[in-house]
Amino acid sequence: MKKMKNLLFLLLIPLLPASANEIKLTGYTFDFGFKKITLNSSGLPANAFVGDEAVLSRPAELIIRSSGKKITPVSVFEINQKDKNHFSGKSIGSCGLFSLQTSFELAGDGVFEYSVTLTPEKSFTIDEFALVLPLNLPDDRLFSCEKMAPEAPGSGLDAERRRIRKVLKNAENYSGEFAPDFWVGNTRYGAAVNFENCRNWEVKPDSAVVFDGKNQLRFNFINLPFEVNKAITWKFYFSITPLRKFSDTWRQGKFRTRYGSMTPTDGNQMIYWGGSFYSFSGVYNNMWIREKLFRDVAEYDKKRQPDVGIMHYTIHWLITPRAVFEYGGKYYLMENPELMEICRKYGTLAAGYSKGWKNVPENRQKFTDWQELSTIIGGADQLFTGVKTVATDVYSVHLSPDYIDYLVKQAELPLSLGSRGIYADGLRPVKDYRNAFTDRYGKVWGNHDIPGVRKLYREIRKKVQSLKPAGQMIAHNSELPYTPALAYFDMILIGETDFYWYQEPSVRDLSKNGDFYYAHIWGSPDRLKFVYPRTWGIPVVLLPELRGKNGKIFSGSPRGTRTMLCYTIQFDFLYWPLWCDAAEIRKFDAIRHKFGMDSSEAETLEFIPYWENTVFKAADPAVKTGYYQRIPQFDPNFPTPLTRKHLLLISNFQFAPADTLITLPKLKDLKAINSMTGEVIPLKDGKLPVKLDQYDFTVIEISGEEE
Repeated sequence: MKKMKNLLFLLLIPLLPASANEIKLTGYTFDFGFKKITLNSSGLPANAFVGDEAVLSRPAELIIRSSGKKITPVSVFEINQKDKNHFSGKSIGSCGLFSLQTSFELAGDGVFEYSVTLTPEKSFTIDEFALVLPLNLPDDRLFSCEKMAPEAPGSGLDAERRRIRKVLKNAENYSGEFAPDFWVGNTRYGAAVNFENCRNWEVKPDSAVVFDGKNQLRFNFINLPFEVNKAITWKFYFSITPLRKFSDTWRQGKFRTRYGSMTPTDGNQMIYWGGSFYSFSGVYNNMWIREKLFRDVAEYDKKRQPDVGIMHYTIHWLITPRAVFEYGGKYYLMENPELMEICRKYGTLAAGYSKGWKNVPENRQKFTDWQELSTIIGGADQLFTGVKTVATDVYSVHLSPDYIDYLVKQAELPLSLGSRGIYADGLRPVKDYRNAFTDRYGKVWGNHDIPGVRKLYREIRKKVQSLKPAGQMIAHNSELPYTPALAYFDMILIGETDFYWYQEPSVRDLSKNGDFYYAHIWGSPDRLKFVYPRTWGIPVVLLPELRGKNGKIFSGSPRGTRTMLCYTIQFDFLYWPLWCDAAEIRKFDAIRHKFGMDSSEAETLEFIPYWENTVFKAADPAVKTGYYQRIPQFDPNFPTPLTRKHLLLISNFQFAPADTLITLPKLKDLKAINSMTGEVIPLKDGKLPVKLDQYDFTVIEISGEEE
C-alpha cells in the first residue's frame, strides 16, 4: 500500500504547462486558464490578470521622442495561430519619419518572445526610446535582477553581489546599468523581462533600467541624442507570474537522498546528487566516464527502492571532455573525442577549473571507452573509493545545436534506466563573450543565450514526456528564479547560495558553533519573499547548507537547523535535508503530514503567510505567525456545525527570547495542542501564551466549532 501511495503521488505531479494547459485566444486576449493577457494594437500587453488581480495598471508602451516631441506611429496588428498553443503576432506602425515593427512568438510555456525593429525613412536623431511597464503593486514591491557576469565569471560573494533583491518601501526607487534578468512584483503576482544582450542600447551611465519605486518599470533603449540611419532591432522576453496553478498534492513531497552512500533515507522522492553523477573532484557532466557505475547504481535502486527516483542530469554550461585519474599508483587518461571537439569549437577553458596537468607523468594509460576503465576503477559497491582526480580540462560551453543534441541524448540514459525525471543544475545561460561588443563607454558586454537554454530544456522536457509520461523535472536554481526556462520544470530547488562564504562579511554567522547561521545570513525574512512558491506557481524545495568558516558542515547541534526552520516554515517550502540536522526537518514534515497537506472533496487546505494573517496576531511584533487551515465544504443538505482546524507556525524573529500572547478566533470548544509535544496548552483569557527562545519556533494546532 505504501508503495502504491508513492507511485500515485509521482503520477499526480503536474506536467509542463505546454502539454497540460491549453491557451485560448479570443480577439487579442490570451487565456491561460488562471491568468489572461490582452495585447493592444502595438502588440504589447494592454492588461494582464492573475485571477481577478491586475498585474498592469495601464497598457505597456514603447515611448519614442525626437526633437522633444513624442511620436506614436499608427499601427496595424494581427495574430496568427501557428499550431496548438503556438501563436505569433505582428504590429506594423509608421509615422512618415520611421516605421516600427513589433513581433512576438508565444508557445505553451507562456513566455512572449518579442522583437522590435525601428527602420528610419531617412536619417534622424532620436532622443528617447523606452519600453515602459506600468505595474499594479499596491504592496510588497519586490524588485530583483541579476547583473551581467564579467568575461571570467566568478562565484561565491562575487556572484552574490550581482544578484539584486530589494523590497522597495516608501517609494524607494532603483536606477542602474543593463542587466539581462528582471522580475518585479509581489507575493501574489509579478512580471518578468529578460534580454539576450544590450546591443543597440545607447544610454547614459546607470540609467538603462529605472523603477520609480511605485509602479513603473522602465527600460531605456535610448535616452541620449542618437542618430538613426539604419534599421535597429531590440529583443526581449516577457512573462507574468505565477507560471501555472498548483496541483492539490504538491505539499505531499518529502525528499530523500543517497549522497555518496547506499543507505536509503526517509521520503517519497529520491534526488541523486552523489559525486558519481554530478562532479567527481571537478569532473563535470561525466556520465560518459561513469556509465557502467550509473547503470549499476540504477539496478541497485530498482531492487531496493523501486517506487522512487529522480536522477541528476547536468550543469549545462560546464563540461569535462578530458581527465586524468590516479588509482593504486597508476595514472589513467580518459578522453571523449566527441566532447573535446565540441568544447574546442564552442567553449573556453573555465577559469579556476582546469588544472593539474603538470603533475601528470608521461606514462599514463589512455582510454576512450568507459567500459575498459570501469574494469579497473569503480563499481556500485565502491563509489570510486581511493580514486584521485589529478588533472582536468573543464570548459564553459556555448549551447550550440550539436552540444544541445549531445545533452539531450545524455538525458535518455537515466530515463531509460528507470529514472522518473531529470534534475538540472543551472537554468541561466552562460554569458558568451565570443560575440562580445563594446559600448560607447568602452565596457565589454557578452551575449545571454536565452534561445539556447529554452531549446535545451524544451527538448529535454519532450524526452521526459516521451519516455516517462509522469516524469518530473527539478530546476536547481540557486539564484533568482529564471522565467524563460522555468516553465519547463515541476519544482524549483533553492538554497545553495545561502551559504557562509556567499554573504557579505557584515551578515555572516557570528556565533562560534553556527547556532544562528541563517539568522545572520538572511537578516530579514523579506529576502525569502522572492522565492515564495505562490509567487511562481511552482513548488520550492529548500536545500540547506549549514557550513561554517572552514567549509565543514556544522555537527552535534540541531540549533542551526532550527534557526533555518524558524524563517523558512513561514514560506510554505518543501525540504531536501542535506547538510543540516535532517532529524529536525523530519519532525516538522511529520507534523505537517499528520495535519494533512492536501485538499479533498470534504476539506480545502490553504496556507496563509504571516504578512496576510489578520486572525492570529502576537502582541510582540517580532513574533510572526503563518498558518495552514483546513476549510470544510459546507453542504446545505447537512447543516452541521463546521469544525475549524488551523496549524499555527509561530516564529520568533529576534535575538531575544519572546513571552507573548496570540489572539485566537471565537470558536466553541476551542483547543490548542502543541504539535511538537502533543500537550494541551491552557489558554489565557482566550489567548494563546507562547514562550520562545531567540530565533526559535513552535507549531500549535488550533481547533473548534463555529458558534
